[in-house]
Amino acid sequence: MLLSFLASTAIALEYRDHSLLYTDAPFLPAEAAGVSVLTEISAVEGNPDGSFQPRRTLNRAEFLKIALASVPRIRVSVSDADDCFPDVSKEDWFSPYVCLAKTRNVVEGYADGTFGPGNPVTYAEGIKILSELYDYWLIRRHRDEWYAPYVRAAQDKGTALPMALNYDRPLTRGQMARLAAAYRAESEGELKRYRLAELGRFITKGAEGVQGATGAEEPVSSTSSSSDQSQSSSSFASSVSSASSASFSPLPPTHSRFLTPTSSYPIASAVFFPLEEPGRIGQVEVRINREVRSLDRLSLVQADGTTITDLARDSTHKDVWKAVAPEDQVIILPHRTGTTLYVVAHLKAAGSG
Repeated sequence: MLLSFLASTAIALEYRDHSLLYTDAPFLPAEAAGVSVLTEISAVEGNPDGSFQPRRTLNRAEFLKIALASVPRIRVSVSDADDCFPDVSKEDWFSPYVCLAKTRNVVEGYADGTFGPGNPVTYAEGIKILSELYDYWLIRRHRDEWYAPYVRAAQDKGTALPMALNYDRPLTRGQMARLAAAYRAESEGELKRYRLAELGRFITKGAEGVQGATGAEEPVSSTSSSSDQSQSSSSFASSVSSASSASFSPLPPTHSRFLTPTSSYPIASAVFFPLEEPGRIGQVEVRINREVRSLDRLSLVQADGTTITDLARDSTHKDVWKAVAPEDQVIILPHRTGTTLYVVAHLKAAGSG
């Protein structure tokens, strides 16, 4: 009996948006792309309640299971289970994955001989495991940190996360999905298509090249996104120092939905294309059509989940939220590159308004 039902041949990636299958969607586009790829190849299924929880960290056993499932040539069976580490018993659900990985020299454990299945998996560990599974060529140098050869290999292949993240930092489920999906896409020669998907362009292979979900070559919409069903719609505006065009993008869809207390959701988005020179964000203003007392704060967020700035409620207009970027923290928008920005709403706790 197989624990992982994956064909022995590679499954062609179609880059469809599967993220909305999860109850806590929509996600930021980069996360949605990774989650969609891993869902398509049956490497992830979500939590028992139907959610994915991209902000939650995951442990080493969970990551190893997903990483192994993302590689089409690897099968995991019950017979792989063993007492392969002092803290890994043959009866543990994760034993087949950990022990197969040990047999294949993908993992070695800690200096004390343990594996630490419940420990959070770090960015460096994730890169190491995936690089071993995909047989990356390693170049070791004198006085290298243990993870340096794997990082160099990932950077050379273009599969490292395209964001600033310390290598000792625990991975979130969203970051894990992006990393594992990039390795899988690169192995099939489709990394460029996957990076487009991370920008919010879910594309499928058409008969004559790459086409968008609607058949258009570049599926970027100028239609304003709608906001949450519970209270209001919002508009998103930003002043950019250089000449640029801004259009609202529905990718990923900021669908109308009921929002729950203490949650955070993207409620509006825009794609910016500075035309003549790099642009920069100087001021942000969000106007909601009526006061929403359940809002704790709003944030301007990049597609990779990095918060640019929090917005403060205007003292004279309760439906207006503003932020002015400090001179030393101005965000630069690359020249002739589409940059997706999101407004994320953070809600108060129940009973607090």
